Amino acid sequence: MLDIANDIRSLSDFKRNTSELLDRLKKTGNPLVLTINGKAEIVVQDAERAQRQYLAAIRTLATIRRLQLPEAIQVNIGAKQVNVTGGTGGTRKRGSRKIGHLNRDAGG
Repeated sequence: MLDIANDIRSLSDFKRNTSELLDRLKKTGNPLVLTINGKAEIVVQDAERAQRQYLAAIRTLATIRRLQLPEAIQVNIGAKQVNVTGGTGGTRKRGSRKIGHLNRDAGG
């Protein structure tokens, strides 16, 4: 879980204290959110933990697909909207492209 007091740092601070912050990242398992001009821009995460999270997301999508849900589930990832549909259900909006069972709106 993200510790707001310790896991949000400026990119400049990360550059100055890279070894220390990477050691902390490995010890806690928490990702680091790096800011540029006060705005969150980059997330640094342990590769093994990131891989586990990606695999968990893929398993979840596979479960949704097996359930053949009739309606799309809309998820916002950054500025993009992703529609996840199950099985044969769901409708596709005009201008979207279907990637397996992930519909990504072309308009963003």
